[in-house]
Amino acid sequence: MGGTIEISEVGVTVNMAGGGKIVIGDFGDNTAPKAEPLPPLTPEEELYGRGLCLLPAGWEELSGEEHWQYHLSESLRHLWPSFSREQKMAIACSVGELSDKLMNAAYEASW
Repeated sequence: MGGTIEISEVGVTVNMAGGGKIVIGDFGDNTAPKAEPLPPLTPEEELYGRGLCLLPAGWEELSGEEHWQYHLSESLRHLWPSFSREQKMAIACSVGELSDKLMNAAYEASW
């Protein structure tokens, strides 16, 4: 088990006895694509967090024909415009997750 470890201001290089090499750090010769910085948070994301709740499509105005909307009762659809934005988000997220679980259970049962 012989080998060397080189530590510098830009990273660490481990030279293994068998001829392998592990490099950790930024040595400037890396051709791998660099991660792009995330875009700035929108005002909504500042309130609720980035990716905190993945809302289903058409959640705000009940537009479209998304499968989660079929689980809403007619009275809930009628009351939808009177709900606050946060209430709509909570209902849409919860019903969307339940709908996804029902779809997954149906698919798994069909195998």
